[in-house]
Amino acid sequence: MKYCYTCSIFYYRVSINCKVSLSFWSIIKPWFAAHFPFITLNPFGIDAARQAGVRSPLAELSIDKSTIRSLSRALGFPWWDKPAQPCLASRFPYGESISAERLKRVGQAEAWLIARGFSSVRVRSHGLAARIEVPSEQIRAVLALAEREPLVEAFRALGFTSVNLDLEGLVSGKLNRR
Repeated sequence: MKYCYTCSIFYYRVSINCKVSLSFWSIIKPWFAAHFPFITLNPFGIDAARQAGVRSPLAELSIDKSTIRSLSRALGFPWWDKPAQPCLASRFPYGESISAERLKRVGQAEAWLIARGFSSVRVRSHGLAARIEVPSEQIRAVLALAEREPLVEAFRALGFTSVNLDLEGLVSGKLNRR
Protein backbone atom coordinates (compact mmCIF):
# COMPACT_ATOMS: atom_id res chain seq x y z
CA MET A 1 0.00 0.00 0.00
CA LYS A 2 1.23 3.48 -0.80
CA TYR A 3 0.47 5.07 2.56
CA CYS A 4 1.13 8.70 1.64
CA TYR A 5 -0.87 8.31 -1.55
CA THR A 6 -3.86 6.72 0.18
CA CYS A 7 -4.11 9.33 2.94
CA SER A 8 -3.28 12.23 0.64
CA ILE A 9 -5.82 11.38 -2.03
CA PHE A 10 -8.53 11.19 0.65
CA TYR A 11 -7.41 14.52 2.13
CA TYR A 12 -7.34 16.20 -1.28
CA ARG A 13 -10.80 14.93 -2.22
CA VAL A 14 -12.19 16.48 0.96
CA SER A 15 -10.22 19.68 0.27
CA ILE A 16 -11.52 19.87 -3.29
CA ASN A 17 -15.08 19.68 -1.97
CA CYS A 18 -14.25 22.59 0.37
CA LYS A 19 -12.61 24.50 -2.50
CA VAL A 20 -15.76 24.20 -4.59
CA SER A 21 -18.14 25.08 -1.77
CA LEU A 22 -16.02 28.04 -0.61
CA SER A 23 -15.16 29.25 -4.14
CA PHE A 24 -11.36 29.02 -3.68
CA TRP A 25 -9.32 29.22 -6.88
CA SER A 26 -6.90 26.49 -5.99
CA ILE A 27 -5.61 24.32 -3.18
CA ILE A 28 -2.03 24.70 -2.07
CA LYS A 29 0.03 22.41 0.13
CA PRO A 30 2.21 24.85 2.06
CA TRP A 31 3.49 22.63 4.85
CA PHE A 32 7.10 21.55 5.01
CA ALA A 33 6.53 18.09 3.50
CA ALA A 34 6.02 19.78 0.15
CA HIS A 35 9.48 21.31 -0.03
CA PHE A 36 12.22 20.57 -2.50
CA PRO A 37 13.77 17.91 -2.78
CA PHE A 38 11.19 16.02 -0.67
CA ILE A 39 9.21 15.53 -3.85
CA THR A 40 11.87 13.09 -5.04
CA LEU A 41 11.98 11.21 -1.73
CA ASN A 42 8.23 10.68 -1.34
CA PRO A 43 6.63 10.43 -4.75
CA PHE A 44 3.38 8.83 -3.52
CA GLY A 45 1.96 11.86 -1.72
CA ILE A 46 3.20 14.14 -4.48
CA ASP A 47 1.48 11.96 -7.11
CA ALA A 48 -1.78 12.29 -5.20
CA ALA A 49 -1.37 16.07 -5.03
CA ARG A 50 -0.66 16.35 -8.75
CA GLN A 51 -3.64 14.16 -9.64
CA ALA A 52 -5.87 16.37 -7.52
CA GLY A 53 -4.43 19.59 -8.98
CA VAL A 54 -2.92 20.68 -5.66
CA ARG A 55 -0.05 23.16 -5.83
CA SER A 56 3.14 22.93 -3.75
CA PRO A 57 4.64 26.43 -4.07
CA LEU A 58 7.73 25.75 -1.95
CA ALA A 59 8.69 22.78 -4.12
CA GLU A 60 7.83 24.68 -7.31
CA LEU A 61 10.30 27.39 -6.27
CA SER A 62 12.94 24.75 -5.33
CA ILE A 63 12.95 25.95 -1.74
CA ASP A 64 14.59 23.37 0.50
CA LYS A 65 14.13 22.63 4.19
CA SER A 66 17.20 24.58 5.36
CA THR A 67 15.97 27.69 3.53
CA ILE A 68 12.52 27.30 5.04
CA ARG A 69 14.07 27.00 8.50
CA SER A 70 16.29 30.08 7.92
CA LEU A 71 13.35 32.17 6.71
CA SER A 72 11.18 30.96 9.60
CA ARG A 73 13.88 31.88 12.12
CA ALA A 74 14.37 35.32 10.54
CA LEU A 75 10.61 35.91 10.73
CA GLY A 76 10.59 34.92 14.40
CA PHE A 77 8.46 31.80 14.06
CA PRO A 78 8.89 29.72 17.24
CA TRP A 79 8.82 26.44 15.32
CA TRP A 80 11.76 27.23 13.02
CA ASP A 81 13.84 24.37 14.46
CA LYS A 82 11.05 21.94 15.30
CA PRO A 83 12.07 18.37 14.38
CA ALA A 84 10.30 16.80 11.43
CA GLN A 85 7.28 14.74 12.40
CA PRO A 86 6.25 12.60 9.48
CA CYS A 87 3.07 10.57 9.59
CA LEU A 88 3.18 7.55 11.92
CA ALA A 89 2.31 5.34 8.94
CA SER A 90 5.88 5.95 7.77
CA ARG A 91 7.07 3.81 10.68
CA PHE A 92 5.80 0.64 8.99
CA PRO A 93 7.31 -1.16 6.00
CA TYR A 94 5.26 -1.05 2.83
CA GLY A 95 2.81 -3.95 2.69
CA GLU A 96 2.58 -4.37 6.45
CA SER A 97 -0.90 -3.84 7.86
CA ILE A 98 -1.52 -0.76 9.96
CA SER A 99 -4.20 -0.42 12.60
CA ALA A 100 -5.14 2.29 15.08
CA GLU A 101 -3.69 0.07 17.83
CA ARG A 102 -0.33 -0.26 16.05
CA LEU A 103 -0.17 3.49 15.33
CA LYS A 104 -0.90 4.19 18.99
CA ARG A 105 1.83 1.74 20.09
CA VAL A 106 4.44 3.47 17.92
CA GLY A 107 3.29 6.92 19.05
CA GLN A 108 3.51 5.95 22.72
CA ALA A 109 6.96 4.42 22.24
CA GLU A 110 8.20 7.62 20.60
CA ALA A 111 6.59 9.72 23.34
CA TRP A 112 8.48 7.66 25.97
CA LEU A 113 11.79 8.49 24.27
CA ILE A 114 10.89 12.15 23.68
CA ALA A 115 10.07 12.50 27.38
CA ARG A 116 13.67 11.44 28.06
CA GLY A 117 15.18 14.12 25.88
CA PHE A 118 15.36 12.52 22.43
CA SER A 119 13.53 15.08 20.32
CA SER A 120 14.36 13.54 16.91
CA VAL A 121 13.32 9.94 17.17
CA ARG A 122 11.51 7.31 15.13
CA VAL A 123 10.30 3.95 16.34
CA ARG A 124 9.91 1.68 13.34
CA SER A 125 7.55 -1.24 13.74
CA HIS A 126 8.54 -4.51 12.10
CA GLY A 127 5.83 -6.92 13.13
CA LEU A 128 6.18 -7.00 16.91
CA ALA A 129 9.77 -5.71 16.91
CA ALA A 130 10.55 -2.06 17.60
CA ARG A 131 13.57 -0.47 15.91
CA ILE A 132 14.66 2.81 17.47
CA GLU A 133 16.25 5.44 15.24
CA VAL A 134 17.87 8.56 16.66
CA PRO A 135 20.40 10.89 15.02
CA SER A 136 23.78 9.14 14.83
CA GLU A 137 25.30 11.52 17.40
CA GLN A 138 22.68 10.37 19.96
CA ILE A 139 23.18 6.61 19.57
CA ARG A 140 25.66 6.48 22.47
CA ALA A 141 23.18 8.39 24.64
CA VAL A 142 20.53 5.73 24.02
CA LEU A 143 23.02 2.97 24.84
CA ALA A 144 24.09 4.81 27.99
CA LEU A 145 20.55 5.30 29.26
CA ALA A 146 20.42 4.49 32.94
CA GLU A 147 16.88 3.47 32.09
CA ARG A 148 17.69 0.81 29.50
CA GLU A 149 15.73 -1.85 31.39
CA PRO A 150 12.75 0.49 31.86
CA LEU A 151 12.92 1.27 28.12
CA VAL A 152 12.64 -2.41 27.25
CA GLU A 153 9.92 -2.90 29.85
CA ALA A 154 7.96 0.12 28.58
CA PHE A 155 8.15 -1.07 24.97
CA ARG A 156 7.18 -4.60 25.95
CA ALA A 157 4.22 -3.24 27.92
CA LEU A 158 3.12 -1.53 24.70
CA GLY A 159 3.12 -4.89 22.90
CA PHE A 160 6.55 -5.05 21.29
CA THR A 161 8.38 -8.34 21.81
CA SER A 162 11.86 -6.98 21.09
CA VAL A 163 13.59 -3.62 20.98
CA ASN A 164 16.47 -2.83 18.61
CA LEU A 165 18.63 0.22 18.04
CA ASP A 166 19.44 1.15 14.44
CA LEU A 167 23.19 1.79 14.41
CA GLU A 168 22.97 3.78 11.17
CA GLY A 169 20.91 6.37 12.98
CA LEU A 170 17.92 8.40 11.88
CA VAL A 171 17.97 8.88 8.12
CA SER A 172 15.13 10.64 6.32
CA GLY A 173 13.60 8.61 3.51
CA LYS A 174 14.92 5.26 4.78
CA LEU A 175 11.50 3.65 4.20
CA ASN A 176 11.77 4.41 0.50
CA ARG A 177 15.09 2.68 -0.03
CA ARG A 178 15.11 -0.14 -2.52
